[in-house]
Amino acid sequence: MRIALGTLVAASLALTACGGGQAAAPDPAIAYSKTAPATIATDGFAGLRAVKTARVQATIVRSGKTVKMDVKISDAKHCTGTMVVKGASVQFVVDGGVAYMNAGAAFWNTIGGSAAATLFAGKWLTGFPSADSSQIQEGCQLLELLSKNATAKDRPRATGVLGTGVVGGQSVVRLSAVDGGKKGEIDVTATPPHTVVGIIGGGNTFTLTDLNQPVSVAAPAGAIDVSTLR
Repeated sequence: MRIALGTLVAASLALTACGGGQAAAPDPAIAYSKTAPATIATDGFAGLRAVKTARVQATIVRSGKTVKMDVKISDAKHCTGTMVVKGASVQFVVDGGVAYMNAGAAFWNTIGGSAAATLFAGKWLTGFPSADSSQIQEGCQLLELLSKNATAKDRPRATGVLGTGVVGGQSVVRLSAVDGGKKGEIDVTATPPHTVVGIIGGGNTFTLTDLNQPVSVAAPAGAIDVSTLR
């Protein structure tokens, strides 16, 4: 049986039109970016205040020193994560307000020399003095701090739309902003509930992902209570 070439071409075109490929869904950030920047920011900070759990990745500059944190927060007294201090990584857990930490030899050599590294490297510790414990517990309080700063009085002021992007797999609108006279940026999710998931300003950066997802926190077994070693 002979079939004309034109018939085959027509059939192929018909199949393609009927479902040979689906057009990509439009990026919701493109439409949302046409909203007034101040409205986007207001929407985003309202959404941020409603976030109960999250993963927060932060770079914080304080007194000329930079600390990096990556923490999963259940609430202000339950979290788990890592921080980089003086170039060394430290694991930490806060369970019920009780702080635990575990660091390698690089950290302990910097803090207390080789003797401290021999004693503590790779081991979970607890029972810290209140000042040290408070520094570890600050990781749990990042979400609460960001939420408090989301009030109209304290939050950065949006000044324009920079464009669109993706944070944690979510399409976002990126805003230019001013905070305390310094330039910064705000990322707001393009789909409801619109939520601030990125803040840059004053040398600090905060990125939020895994919003309102369950966070499992458990005190590490066999932790050494350093208060009994003095």
